[in-house]
Amino acid sequence: DIPQVAPHWFLGNKSFGGESMKDTYLNHYNALQGHRFGLFWEGNRPTIFLKDLDLIKKVQVGDFEHFADNAFTRLDYRLKVGNVFGVADMLAEEGWKKMKRSVTPPFSVPRLKKS
Repeated sequence: DIPQVAPHWFLGNKSFGGESMKDTYLNHYNALQGHRFGLFWEGNRPTIFLKDLDLIKKVQVGDFEHFADNAFTRLDYRLKVGNVFGVADMLAEEGWKKMKRSVTPPFSVPRLKKS
Protein backbone atom coordinates (compact mmCIF):
# COMPACT_ATOMS: atom_id res chain seq x y z
CA ASP A 1 0.00 0.00 0.00
CA ILE A 2 1.36 3.39 -1.05
CA PRO A 3 0.36 6.19 1.35
CA GLN A 4 -2.14 8.65 -0.10
CA VAL A 5 -4.87 11.11 0.74
CA ALA A 6 -8.27 9.91 -0.43
CA PRO A 7 -8.84 11.67 -3.78
CA HIS A 8 -11.98 13.39 -5.05
CA TRP A 9 -13.59 11.24 -7.76
CA PHE A 10 -13.01 13.88 -10.45
CA LEU A 11 -10.39 16.36 -9.18
CA GLY A 12 -8.12 13.92 -7.41
CA ASN A 13 -6.16 15.80 -4.73
CA LYS A 14 -6.37 19.14 -6.54
CA SER A 15 -8.52 22.00 -5.35
CA PHE A 16 -11.25 23.50 -7.48
CA GLY A 17 -10.28 27.11 -6.86
CA GLY A 18 -10.84 26.96 -3.12
CA GLU A 19 -7.13 27.22 -2.30
CA SER A 20 -3.88 28.01 -4.07
CA MET A 21 -1.73 25.21 -5.53
CA LYS A 22 0.91 26.05 -2.92
CA ASP A 23 -1.63 25.43 -0.16
CA THR A 24 -2.87 22.27 -1.87
CA TYR A 25 0.66 20.84 -1.98
CA LEU A 26 1.45 22.01 1.56
CA ASN A 27 -1.72 20.40 2.93
CA HIS A 28 -0.92 17.20 1.04
CA TYR A 29 2.64 17.26 2.41
CA ASN A 30 1.33 17.62 5.96
CA ALA A 31 -1.29 14.90 5.48
CA LEU A 32 1.45 12.42 4.53
CA GLN A 33 3.19 12.98 7.88
CA GLY A 34 5.54 10.14 8.78
CA HIS A 35 5.95 8.91 5.18
CA ARG A 36 8.88 9.51 2.82
CA PHE A 37 6.60 9.59 -0.23
CA GLY A 38 3.02 9.07 -1.28
CA LEU A 39 0.60 9.44 -4.15
CA PHE A 40 -0.85 12.72 -5.36
CA TRP A 41 -3.80 12.32 -7.69
CA GLU A 42 -4.00 14.75 -10.62
CA GLY A 43 -7.55 14.01 -11.61
CA ASN A 44 -7.59 10.25 -12.22
CA ARG A 45 -3.81 10.07 -12.80
CA PRO A 46 -1.59 9.06 -9.85
CA THR A 47 1.74 10.87 -9.49
CA ILE A 48 4.55 10.28 -7.03
CA PHE A 49 4.82 12.87 -4.24
CA LEU A 50 8.30 12.84 -2.71
CA LYS A 51 8.87 14.28 0.76
CA ASP A 52 12.23 12.94 1.89
CA LEU A 53 15.18 15.12 0.78
CA ASP A 54 17.52 12.14 0.31
CA LEU A 55 14.91 10.39 -1.83
CA ILE A 56 14.41 13.56 -3.91
CA LYS A 57 18.18 13.80 -4.48
CA LYS A 58 18.33 10.14 -5.48
CA VAL A 59 15.58 10.59 -8.06
CA GLN A 60 16.79 13.94 -9.43
CA VAL A 61 20.47 13.02 -9.59
CA GLY A 62 21.09 9.28 -9.33
CA ASP A 63 17.98 7.96 -11.08
CA PHE A 64 17.61 10.89 -13.46
CA GLU A 65 17.56 8.70 -16.59
CA HIS A 66 14.36 7.01 -15.36
CA PHE A 67 12.59 10.30 -14.56
CA ALA A 68 13.47 12.39 -17.62
CA ASP A 69 9.98 13.61 -18.56
CA ASN A 70 9.67 16.43 -16.04
CA ALA A 71 7.25 18.64 -17.95
CA PHE A 72 4.39 20.32 -16.10
CA THR A 73 1.79 18.90 -18.44
CA ARG A 74 1.32 15.56 -20.15
CA LEU A 75 2.70 15.09 -23.67
CA ASP A 76 -0.74 14.48 -25.22
CA TYR A 77 -1.96 17.78 -23.72
CA ARG A 78 1.10 19.68 -25.01
CA LEU A 79 0.58 18.27 -28.50
CA LYS A 80 -3.11 19.29 -28.59
CA VAL A 81 -2.96 22.66 -26.79
CA GLY A 82 0.62 23.77 -27.28
CA ASN A 83 3.28 25.04 -24.92
CA VAL A 84 1.46 27.04 -22.25
CA PHE A 85 4.11 27.02 -19.49
CA GLY A 86 7.15 28.22 -21.41
CA VAL A 87 10.53 26.63 -22.08
CA ALA A 88 10.61 24.33 -19.04
CA ASP A 89 7.41 22.67 -20.18
CA MET A 90 8.82 21.92 -23.63
CA LEU A 91 11.78 20.11 -22.14
CA ALA A 92 10.75 16.50 -22.00
CA GLU A 93 12.89 13.43 -22.52
CA GLU A 94 15.96 14.33 -24.65
CA GLY A 95 15.47 18.10 -24.41
CA TRP A 96 15.38 17.92 -20.62
CA LYS A 97 18.48 15.68 -20.48
CA LYS A 98 20.41 18.08 -22.72
CA MET A 99 19.38 21.10 -20.61
CA LYS A 100 20.34 19.33 -17.36
CA ARG A 101 23.80 18.47 -18.72
CA SER A 102 24.44 22.11 -19.65
CA VAL A 103 23.07 23.63 -16.43
CA THR A 104 24.45 21.17 -13.86
CA PRO A 105 28.25 21.86 -14.08
CA PRO A 106 28.07 25.51 -12.92
CA PHE A 107 26.11 24.40 -9.85
CA SER A 108 28.30 21.45 -8.86
CA VAL A 109 29.28 21.19 -5.17
CA PRO A 110 33.01 21.87 -5.73
CA ARG A 111 32.27 24.92 -7.85
CA LEU A 112 29.74 26.29 -5.34
CA LYS A 113 32.22 25.79 -2.47
CA LYS A 114 34.78 27.91 -4.34
CA SER A 115 32.47 30.93 -4.44
